[in-house]
Formats: sequence, C-alpha cells, structure tokens
Amino acid sequence: MTAAFNMKQTVDAFFDSASQKQLSEAQSKALSARFNTALEASLQAWQQKHHAVILVSPAVVQGAPDITREIQQDIARRMRAEP
Repeated sequence: MTAAFNMKQTVDAFFDSASQKQLSEAQSKALSARFNTALEASLQAWQQKHHAVILVSPAVVQGAPDITREIQQDIARRMRAEP
C-alpha cells in the first residue's frame, strides 16, 4: 500500500500556530523538538500498522489515499500527551 502525506502543509500549520504564541527561544526550540518527535513517531506508527509506504503529496500523481488529516490529529494527540 502507498499513502500520501502533505508534509509542507503540516509543518507550515505547526509553525503558523507556534509563531502566534509568546515563546522564548528555548521554549520555541523545545516545542519544535516535540513536534518533530511526534511527527516522526506518528508517521512510523501509521506505516507499521498499515504496512505502507508513505510519500509526500507532490510525489503522488493519483490513486494513493491522503492520510494528512489523520497524521495531523495523531501529532496533536501525541503533543498533548507529552509534558
């Protein structure tokens, strides 16, 4: 199975959201690190669960389901769960 994921939209949405918070440089770095960890873990978990190859959306011409929203929701859940 092959699935599509819009990495750019996901990262842009995170940075748009983070830029609206009044964070110190250290807080911004910590938040970015948590986001990256959650993103990688979410993609890896989805890939293993579905035995799939995940491609970035621009690499997919047609036929692959778009899992972007599902991954974004999982990232949000993971970030809420972490301190």
